[in-house]
Order: sequence, then C-alpha cells, then structure tokens
Amino acid sequence: MINKYADSSKTALRISFDAKADVKIGNLSRGGKNRKETKADDHDFGVDGKITPVGVFLPKDKDLFLYMVKSKTTSDCYVDVLEKCWKDISNTYPELSRAYWSNPGDIAPPNGESWNQSSNRISACVDEINANIDCKNIIAVAHFGVILTQIQRAMEISPLEVIANKIDNFSITRIRYSNNKWSVIEINKVL
Repeated sequence: MINKYADSSKTALRISFDAKADVKIGNLSRGGKNRKETKADDHDFGVDGKITPVGVFLPKDKDLFLYMVKSKTTSDCYVDVLEKCWKDISNTYPELSRAYWSNPGDIAPPNGESWNQSSNRISACVDEINANIDCKNIIAVAHFGVILTQIQRAMEISPLEVIANKIDNFSITRIRYSNNKWSVIEINKVL
C-alpha cells in the first residue's frame, strides 16, 4: 500500500538503501573467470585497502546510485552517502528536490521527514526540555532547521514564511516562553 502510494506520488520518492561486505583492493585472485589472463599475488598480504559498496536504489524507475566507501560503514558514513545521493537524486529529479523548499510542509525527501514532521518532533523535544529543566534561561545550540521550526512556532507563521529567515553560523536567536505563550525576541543576531 505505502509503496504504491509513493510510486504514484509526485512529492515522494521510494528508496532502498543497502551496504555490502567490504571488498579488498589489490592484485588479488577472487576465483572468478576472466576473458584475459590476470596474474594475482599468492597471498592477500599486498592488500591496498578495502572499499564497501553502498547502494541507493529507486525501485519505481530502477535507478541505482552506487558509492564506494573507504571508511567504516557507521551511521555517519550512511548520512554522508545519503547527503551525496540526495544531491545526485536532486539532479535526476529536480522537481521533487525544489518542492521540499518551495512548498514546505508535507513534502518529504527520500527516506526523510517533511517539514511538518520535523517541526512536530523538534517541538515535542523542546517541550520536554522546558518541562524537565527548572531554570530561568535555557541556552541551546542548534542547526538552521531546528531554529526555524521554533521561530515558526513562536510567530505562528507558515513553513514558507519562516524559511525566508536567514540564520547565520554562530548567530543568536532568542525565543521566550512565558505564561504558556511563545514569542520571538530577536532573530539571527551576529555578534
């Protein structure tokens, strides 16, 4: 049901993500057949390194984005691959890529959250912090998207209106919660 919906949607993209076993790099025999004679080392002592094939497959269009990774396949590695892949997918499917930013709300990138899902998740986390920390001021270091979701919440504006705000690195945005009401004190103050 979900796969059919994603495949028929103009605002969703179904992906399959997988990493395979490490492959040794070097003059090694893999016991396969080859049309031309290949000479291999007697032992695996001359390994030049290892790579891991990581693939992102788009079943509807049968598109495969394949990446060879030298690092360990950790969650950081997967995020790096997905970031690279998203750029490649954006070039292949530009209308879907643009839609996330030009019409934010319910449109989600492949295997990701929509703006509204992200905003709800972040707001629930902020509410939990406010409820569990008994102090006057909370200083939070956060990324662009997190800051914008809370500006949107405080100003009660649309996702499209809030993404028009600029948030510089190391800038200060002050948001106040008092008497069960959110308000914005300042946005993107650069010291």
